[in-house]
Amino acid sequence: MIEAPVPVRHDRGNSLGFLRLLFASLVIVSHTTELLSGDRSSEPLSMIFGTLSLGDLAVNGFFIISGYLITKSYLGTRSVHDYLIKRIARILPGFVVAWLIVATIVAPLAGGQEGMSILAGAGWSLLLQAPYSAHAFAGTYHNSLNAPLWTIPWEFACYILVIGLAYAKAISKPVVLGCAAAFLLIVPHLLLRLPPSMALGDSYAFMLNGGRLIGMFLAGATFMLIEHDRIYSRRNAILASIIMIATLPFASLASVGVAIGGTYLVFMVGFRSRSTILRNINARNDISYGVYLYAWPIEKLLVMYVGFTSMFVLGAVTLALAFVAGYLSWIIVEKPAVNVARGFMKRQHRLWPRARKVSDSAAEAR
Repeated sequence: MIEAPVPVRHDRGNSLGFLRLLFASLVIVSHTTELLSGDRSSEPLSMIFGTLSLGDLAVNGFFIISGYLITKSYLGTRSVHDYLIKRIARILPGFVVAWLIVATIVAPLAGGQEGMSILAGAGWSLLLQAPYSAHAFAGTYHNSLNAPLWTIPWEFACYILVIGLAYAKAISKPVVLGCAAAFLLIVPHLLLRLPPSMALGDSYAFMLNGGRLIGMFLAGATFMLIEHDRIYSRRNAILASIIMIATLPFASLASVGVAIGGTYLVFMVGFRSRSTILRNINARNDISYGVYLYAWPIEKLLVMYVGFTSMFVLGAVTLALAFVAGYLSWIIVEKPAVNVARGFMKRQHRLWPRARKVSDSAAEAR
């Protein structure tokens, strides 16, 4: 395991919490148009560029921020054991509770048929798999119980990837991470050019989506390694904007443009914004994960029972209710789980004060 060769910021005076909440809100905006129209014909970003939707762009942003923060967290963590405890405590309890609520409350309200038992379902949720119930939301567009949850297993896969990269002594090599990100973002699109006899079928979508998300994660990790104060400037921000906008109309280049230009813009806003308001939004109570977990089932129930036809009204009501659900998830489930994990690690450190640290093995590797 190798620590970063450059200093990384440890202050909490940033706007990343605001950006996470913004991205969760953009996912709702994107889904609202699709749930009422059935496709992306009225989705704002898709109408302009015809490639990524606002939801795609927002999820990319989530993974870019995650790549930066999770890699930094790993490098500053006492041991791999502690790293895994922190990551599991942050992602799993909120997911499991959301899974159970959707499976036991939302599914019956949606007209779904009883599927697996709650006990079996709880075990399935530990694998970060989305809930399923036959005939739920029948007669509506996109009748999944909670479609956005498909990204959560990829998030956890990135956590494991960080460990693998560390053992391969690549976690502190921005060139290696950057090349890996480019490979994952470009190669799936090149596979489209394969002759029909070599078509990959359903596995293509798996590779395309997984490559995009892991590629964005690695883009954030790469930026963390090369970041320094001199990298931020108005000129660079303009250049990053040009790169991203210029590539968005092209399906094979859009994700690459976001990984390059979008990554810079995310952290330019996240770390260089002087707005006290932005730095305080979602800083103390991070409701973004809960908003992401609950927004889809809330919006589907609103469509089914209230019958909204206005995208603006449906989106606004969904956003308000998802914020409430996200806050409750943070206060009741996520924050207590994180505190329990911290307490557990502190007790272990008292019992085994000489536990091997990530930085110790990093020094040996150098």
